[in-house]
Amino acid sequence: GFVVAGPAIPFDHPVLVEASRRGVAVTTEIALFTARVRAPVLGVTGTKGKSTTSTLLAAMLTAAGRTTHLGGNVGRSLLNDLDAIGPDDAVVLELSSFQLHGLARTGFRPAVAVVTNLFPDHLDRHGTFEHYGLAKRVLLESQTEDDVAVLPQHDEALERLGFYTAGHARRVRFGTKVEGPGVVVTAEGNLVDSMGRRGTDLDAFRLWGAHNRGNAAAAAAAALAFGCT
Repeated sequence: GFVVAGPAIPFDHPVLVEASRRGVAVTTEIALFTARVRAPVLGVTGTKGKSTTSTLLAAMLTAAGRTTHLGGNVGRSLLNDLDAIGPDDAVVLELSSFQLHGLARTGFRPAVAVVTNLFPDHLDRHGTFEHYGLAKRVLLESQTEDDVAVLPQHDEALERLGFYTAGHARRVRFGTKVEGPGVVVTAEGNLVDSMGRRGTDLDAFRLWGAHNRGNAAAAAAAALAFGCT
């Protein structure tokens, strides 16, 4: 048998400690799902904007004609939907630091990983900012050259904690003003530009604020990396 720990359960809960002491495996709902899902996974994490980015990304994939399932830390668990998720579908998972902590050492490998940003949060559970950040970094660590990691053009905290070098995925950068070489997606003013090409007009974009234009750029970068046009 094994114990399934919910994301709200503290890492050092006595039940989990006792399970480990007795040699009983401890897993999580998200680990059970990712180990069994047949479709490629696009994982989204970050301190701020991950729900918006995940929802926008799922909408973009759906609009591009891909049967898409949205879950994880947003909406509901997809574990009961495993039989209905085909290998040609796409799964967008919003992933919290608690869920990613439970995926450490499982070999979880998203086809596309998106990190929106990183600020101190949940330190009552993680103890230190470094522990929190390293839990988030699990999203990237098992990726290979065949995968893509979508990251902000500049983020000091992500740089310091090794997000730009973790794993082996190809990097795609996004931001509201992106300069320099590389594959980039920008959301500046009322326009999304992709890799130097004029893209989608944002005049009708309903979400207010520069931060949401950044979320749109992150989602667009992930959708483009996944092959949507």
